Amino acid sequence: MDSDPLKSTAPKRTSTSVPPASKPDTWKDTLGMLRDALPTPLVSHEAFARLEALGRWLPTSMNSLSCLELRLQEGASRVDFIVGIKPKGRSILAGLHPQVRLPEQLLDAPEWRRIQTFARHWHDPSTLLHQEVETFWLEFDLDRAPAEPPRPFVFVCTRDQDLPRNEDERRRNVARYRAILHASLPLLMEEGAALSPQLVQQMEVCIDSLPPSTQLYGICTTMTQRAGAVRFTLKNVPADRLLPYLAEVGWPGPQDQFRSLLERLLALGIDRFMLNLDMGPTLLPTLGLECSFTGRRQPAAEPLWANLFDELVGRGMCSALKRELLLSWPGSHCVERELGQAILESTFDKRLGHIKFALRDGAPLEAKCYLGLHCSKELLRPR
Repeated sequence: MDSDPLKSTAPKRTSTSVPPASKPDTWKDTLGMLRDALPTPLVSHEAFARLEALGRWLPTSMNSLSCLELRLQEGASRVDFIVGIKPKGRSILAGLHPQVRLPEQLLDAPEWRRIQTFARHWHDPSTLLHQEVETFWLEFDLDRAPAEPPRPFVFVCTRDQDLPRNEDERRRNVARYRAILHASLPLLMEEGAALSPQLVQQMEVCIDSLPPSTQLYGICTTMTQRAGAVRFTLKNVPADRLLPYLAEVGWPGPQDQFRSLLERLLALGIDRFMLNLDMGPTLLPTLGLECSFTGRRQPAAEPLWANLFDELVGRGMCSALKRELLLSWPGSHCVERELGQAILESTFDKRLGHIKFALRDGAPLEAKCYLGLHCSKELLRPR
């Protein structure tokens, strides 16, 4: 999971006086407004129907960031949905907002009750989570129609830290990551479950081995397994430290395939990497490598995006049509919606987040693309 795929040097969201009661109620409403911005070759009718079925469970006011996860191969139509909740929206997730509530049926599921418990700790100014968690992401896999209620993966994402200037500062960062892990994961695990000693030891190895410039940005759990499978997302990993780090932590996956992939990406000018590591009691042979450009430069300002997509098309990992549509995705999309005697004008920023390569032992390399959607401006005017 990339850190805020819409974050850039562009102006921040324009604040408005549009009351929550006047806005679209759910993401189903919002997606309906955006259908024209989602070309069918990227989001098929079936994929859009699944997004709408999921969207009816999610209040639009809860999150300020959203992301579509697309498979790139010819004929691959699955689209997953990810929402990013910032501190402004955590009161909704915690059930403490005076106007906006989660659907009651969501809280029938124990996973959502645990999410709400986590959000209440995050909302409490006296807690470590309040101080250290920047964003809480919910990811919904939509390889089939969503369950009722839907069950997400969750990502606890830490705030940025200054680079350590010496070993003592690096050790303080490591201790901070360790404290966040032990404060967050027990809240999200099944009642009565505990982190296994083997998993704790594996997490310790991965944290202790972090290069000085690297941040433990995201901690992901599936919410549905008692022992809790965990994913680490590592941010700002120097390219020359990727292979040594994997060797140091004992990653058991396809080393030669990863080395070959990294060499190709460096030759294409990729200069920003994030690493996804999966672990249960031991480190798993799966791995995700997220690729983009420093400063999150978009295709209009960074022609190397086109070279990256050319490489994917040439290797049969992306269709030519999807290449063209993805390179032209960034921009803005304006929509209007009638609300009683008023009209709501909404402007959505569209950004290309990153390409993620998924490695699985014995499986072909897979590429996914992450597209960001962010409502940057809203205006309510009389009809």
